[in-house]
Amino acid sequence: MLNHRELFSLFPLLCKVRNPELAEKACNVWIKLFGESNWQNLEDIPFSPDKQKGSLVDHTKATMDCAFRIAEDMTDIYPISLDSDRILISAFLHDVSKIAEYSICDGDCVRTKAGRLYQHAFLGAHEALNEGIPPEIVSIIIGHTPQSNVKMRFLEGVIVKHAEAAVAEAGTDYEKLMRDELNL
Repeated sequence: MLNHRELFSLFPLLCKVRNPELAEKACNVWIKLFGESNWQNLEDIPFSPDKQKGSLVDHTKATMDCAFRIAEDMTDIYPISLDSDRILISAFLHDVSKIAEYSICDGDCVRTKAGRLYQHAFLGAHEALNEGIPPEIVSIIIGHTPQSNVKMRFLEGVIVKHAEAAVAEAGTDYEKLMRDELNL
C-alpha cells in the first residue's frame, strides 16, 4: 500500500516544503486516488497513454524540479517573493488526476469512465480541495491544463504551468516532426 514515506522517497523535493501539514495533505491525495485505482505500482502509470513519454512519477518529479529551479532563478534575479510551498505542492498535484483518469485493462492503458467524462485535472483538484489543500493551489491544479478556462492568478501558477508544458515536450521527437509534418 502506498504511503507518505514512499512518496517522499519518490519525490525528494517534498522535503523542501516548509509546511509539513500541507505536504502530508498533498500525499494523502495521491494515496487516496492510487488506493481507488486498479494500478498495482505507482511507477507503472504513464504520463500519457497516447504518447509514451515516460511515467507519471518521472513527469511529476521533472515538473517539480523545473518549476522550483525557475522560481529560484527568478528570485535571484528579480526583487520578488514567491511561495515555494505553493510551487512545489502545485507541481506535485498538477497531474495527480491521471491516476484516476487512466487504468490498466488487458495490459493496455485506457481512459477510465471518469477520464472520459471529466476535464483533465478536475478529479485531482476535487480531492485536493476535500483534503484541505488551499484554494490558491487548487486553482493552479485546474488551470495548468490547456483544457481549462481558469486564468492563472498567481505567478507561482504561471511558473508551474510553463514548467509542466516544457517537461511534457521532453519526449517529443522534433526531428521526426520536421521530417514528417514539415517535409524538412
